[in-house]
Amino acid sequence: MASFSKVSLSISLLLTLILAIQFNGCESNLFSKTKVEVFNRLTNGVILGFHCKDKHHDLGPVTLQPNQSWSFRFLPDLFNP
Repeated sequence: MASFSKVSLSISLLLTLILAIQFNGCESNLFSKTKVEVFNRLTNGVILGFHCKDKHHDLGPVTLQPNQSWSFRFLPDLFNP
């Protein structure tokens, strides 16, 4: 019977944690994607070049002309900030 109460307690704590993360901010929820947007606002017509990647994803090299933007979305990793 003790093992059932440990499992029950673990599930309750996990649900509490998920709900706390869910309602932490009003503008986002637990499963919403985060949007990253890059703008080229450099002066004198300078072209902006960059390469966006992480350990698991490579979005490739990007070149932005003046006043151009580029964006991508991703799901944040809640367990490895």
